Amino acid sequence: MTIKPYLPSTSTLKHLRFNFSIYLTPIFFFALCGGGIISIEKAALLFLILTLGIFPASNGYNSYYDKDEGSIGGLENPPIVSKNLLYYSCGIELFAILSAALFFSWKVALLFFTYGLFSKLYSHPSVRLKKMPFIGFLTVSFFQGAVIYLITRMACADVLGERFDTESYISSLFLGASYPLTQIYQHEEDKMRGDQTISLLLGLRGTFIFSGVFFFLSGLLLWSSWGLGKPLFIFLSAGIPGSLYLMNWARITWNNPAEANFKNTHRFMKISSLSAIAGFLLIFSLDAFSYEQVGYSTLQLNGKPWFELHSKEENGVATIIFKNDSGILSEEKVISKEGKVVNYSWSQLQTGQKIEIARSDSTLLITEDGKTKKIKLSKEESELLLFPPMLSQFLSEKVRKDPKISQIPLFIIAPDKALVLKFQFNKIKNAEWILKADSFFVRLVVPEITFLLNDNYDVSAIRRITPPVKFPLKDRLENRETEIVIKEKKS
Repeated sequence: MTIKPYLPSTSTLKHLRFNFSIYLTPIFFFALCGGGIISIEKAALLFLILTLGIFPASNGYNSYYDKDEGSIGGLENPPIVSKNLLYYSCGIELFAILSAALFFSWKVALLFFTYGLFSKLYSHPSVRLKKMPFIGFLTVSFFQGAVIYLITRMACADVLGERFDTESYISSLFLGASYPLTQIYQHEEDKMRGDQTISLLLGLRGTFIFSGVFFFLSGLLLWSSWGLGKPLFIFLSAGIPGSLYLMNWARITWNNPAEANFKNTHRFMKISSLSAIAGFLLIFSLDAFSYEQVGYSTLQLNGKPWFELHSKEENGVATIIFKNDSGILSEEKVISKEGKVVNYSWSQLQTGQKIEIARSDSTLLITEDGKTKKIKLSKEESELLLFPPMLSQFLSEKVRKDPKISQIPLFIIAPDKALVLKFQFNKIKNAEWILKADSFFVRLVVPEITFLLNDNYDVSAIRRITPPVKFPLKDRLENRETEIVIKEKKS
């Protein structure tokens, strides 16, 4: 008895396209930059599951039902397929899903199962979402983008919240930008097979324009999420090689459609993917730290004291001071009367900047550098206005009073901008709330902040927060996501 019929054939190994799977991993590396403490061991294991299991299985299944005669992603001269490819595609996918359940969680395994299911619906002739340009495009963009991002966060990061967030949808925009370009040289074969892909629908020029717009939108949303800083600069720099190649490729294809071929497509995939991976790895290496606030007294960087936060309340005056070995960095004072804030001041001792706000029922007087600005408050603003130090206490009190509440509107004064901005707390689940600006334009520069509550409805952790102090360049937060974990101070 010979075992050769049960081994993967040469054709099967080629169609699984293990090498091509590397080009599908930028979203995985992007997710590693999402904040929190990343387990390197889990990240390495997930990388193997993706590149040796999930992605090759999807590649093989798609190849089996496409039966391409011309070039496909990662394979210029595809050999004839056989049942052996189908069996091995399903087999390694099953093994990958079981491994995810064993090493991560059943939720991660379920997401992989759903990913595989829609991959089959995309290719199988009984459904073949590939024939439907918009549904097929959305399916690939969502699952290879947002779902892979979510899986990576769930499997590798220590932060709470198993949900789709801004970065997961940015991931889908990244995929939506590049995916039509991978179909641009297959128009004739897709047309013969009856597959109306998004690239075939758009045409050669339309595909380049469409992808360019999506790349621009993804960058714009990433800027709104990350803010201006070193990580965004690294990301944009890493995108330069792929962008330059894409623009030149579009230029020559505009005049000569024959340039929309396998060779140019594969080269673009290689340049853009490897550059993106390198950029995300650099961002991750610079951002692999977490912040801890212990007992509201000490903020730590990688377990070592970074600076201290001292707070006290006496006779209606709350004082919050940030200090380190160099002395006091900043000071905030909140004066309350009959439960309402009547005066707020903020001093940045490193720069000498000082802002004072006096409040009456419907007016704010904001004084800075001897100049005073008057802001008239509407009735709604007056009732719901908060100052930055009050956010945690406000949220805890609201949820403690009504645990079933799911939305909490509020207004926040931005002292340094002399603006009153509308925000809203949205409940993601019982222990997790998101604070985000009501205005789209404010959200472009003010990232969402996540508040995590404990069983007593006290805030136990805050993610994506920038302390109100400035640091030397090497220690600066650079607008990246951080996580402040608030622990009970031991007596």
